[in-house]
Amino acid sequence: MAHQSIQCSDVSSTSQSPTQTSYIILSTSDRVDVITAWFPDSSDSEIDFKLTDGISSASNVTVTTRQSHDWGRLPDLVFIEIMKYLCHSDRLNVALTHRRWYNLFQTGCLWRYRHIDFGYSLGTCPVIKNNKDIGFAATFGKHLHHLIITCRHPSFTNCKRFQKMQTSFLQHLYGKTKLKTFRMKNIEFDRYWRFDSIRDRLLVSLKRFLRVQRRLELFEMNAAQLGLIQGCQVLEAIGCNAGHIKTLNIEDFFHSHQSPFRIGRFINFLRQLRHLNILHLNYNCLCNDIMAILVANNNTSSLTYFSVKVYKNDPHFHTIDRKLWKLLRKNNTNLKVEFDFDSVATYDEIATILIPEVQVSKLHIWTGYDHTTNFHLNETFTYLRNHFHNKLGTIIDSVISPATAD
Repeated sequence: MAHQSIQCSDVSSTSQSPTQTSYIILSTSDRVDVITAWFPDSSDSEIDFKLTDGISSASNVTVTTRQSHDWGRLPDLVFIEIMKYLCHSDRLNVALTHRRWYNLFQTGCLWRYRHIDFGYSLGTCPVIKNNKDIGFAATFGKHLHHLIITCRHPSFTNCKRFQKMQTSFLQHLYGKTKLKTFRMKNIEFDRYWRFDSIRDRLLVSLKRFLRVQRRLELFEMNAAQLGLIQGCQVLEAIGCNAGHIKTLNIEDFFHSHQSPFRIGRFINFLRQLRHLNILHLNYNCLCNDIMAILVANNNTSSLTYFSVKVYKNDPHFHTIDRKLWKLLRKNNTNLKVEFDFDSVATYDEIATILIPEVQVSKLHIWTGYDHTTNFHLNETFTYLRNHFHNKLGTIIDSVISPATAD
């Protein structure tokens, strides 16, 4: 396709200085698109197209505008704010168009967040994506403050590749990254990790990395499904620096059928958390001793949100002392308590756990996909109405039946 030179003249209406001329080589079919993109139709722009005789497939375009569109003169702060709205690949493309922009491309505040998503769409090469993530860790890891690691489609076949990539990524971050938030979501170590050696290597690199994170304020590792020993080892890795942690999400952190509240190592870890604002855990992580720790460590109204999940395969037939719930509410006047019952809905189970002193703020009950069990929901909701009618801000009382569940 033939290419032409399009002449664009930028003339200021308030100045008599010589016009500034630049030449851009593009295909004929792209001329109008470029002019429209650079100089949108408005009252401040006047576009005058002049056709040149003797050239059938091209024309010289003279553009006259009252305002300057020299993006290279943008103040540094303005340019950095614009760059924050771009994805990492777009930032690189912009930086390659201007030397000063490339220097600003290195600014630390542009690289505070990173989401490592080990899930690939069609047409994406895993090796190239992994190399980009590792390259980011080597180049901008010292600026990183917030890290999210997810695996959208875990399987037996990609666990080894995930382990190698994450081990290398964390190794490049080790010693130079000072995280404030760390999230690793839905890894499910008990489900897809066929070989213990692969899982252990990933956990070793993860624990080594977490031990040096001394500014961590948020730790989230929900749906990890770890064993008691492995889970406690991961928590102990952040335990020595747990004084800064304000948000802890360990919902489904341990494997089902286990009782972490009986493990001294787990209790000792929670004892080190003295400034919690938000806490997510399972009911099998609660007991009188742990509730007493939460009461003692959060006696200055620091705890504002407390979420408890009750799952049918977790031990959940124990009751927390009524006095401890009262003390927790008394010490934290702004506390909101939320309970999520998963496949637990009978009166006997609900009444044992949800005693009136809990003063729950939000409640969710799901009967699951059990078609055989009769939950006698009339008894359950009669109990809830009698004891929590005036205390619930919002109650999700539309129990999802197996027939309507998606």
